[in-house]
Amino acid sequence: MKTKNISSRERMLSVLNFQEPDYIPCCFMIFTALRNRCKNEYDFIERQLGLGLDVRVNLPEFTPRFHRDVSFREWKHHPSGERYPLINREYLTPEGVLSAAVRKVEDWPHGDHLPLFDDYVTPRSEKFLITEKSDLIKLKYLLLQPSNKEIRTFRKESKMIKEFASDKGLLVCGGWNSWAKRKDDEIYGLITGLWE
Repeated sequence: MKTKNISSRERMLSVLNFQEPDYIPCCFMIFTALRNRCKNEYDFIERQLGLGLDVRVNLPEFTPRFHRDVSFREWKHHPSGERYPLINREYLTPEGVLSAAVRKVEDWPHGDHLPLFDDYVTPRSEKFLITEKSDLIKLKYLLLQPSNKEIRTFRKESKMIKEFASDKGLLVCGGWNSWAKRKDDEIYGLITGLWE
């Protein structure tokens, strides 16, 4: 039975629970054209609401941190006879080297950079970062636990985000957040300031 005048959050949850909502929600995971015209996450959400969309509000992400003894190098080369060049990246860890390589095809969005995590990496990979069980011991040096300061920041930002979402009747979710800024070519910055 359809319910009238429910919040966007309730509508989205009803669909996720295989229940019939008042109408089918429309919520985009990726809305780059609009996002690129917005000054921050609040502006992005308000503009989507203005279009009558059902908006999900993202919790902040933790910044991937490397062990202090990890370094990396990155280079591009064009193998003879190949149409596209390869971008290579090596992570030097206390337990040994992890390496990856991708084919830089026309739609590669990262220039001559190979990020640690990205949807574009997997289908273009010529060599995956993890190829055997012994690589897993090295991976732990690229995925350190968040610091106490990062946890405190996450909790503070999450509280503000959840209050905002509650006031607007919106669904809160965790996971990928494309508003995260890059601190350098590899480590993502915190999204502090986007909610100011």
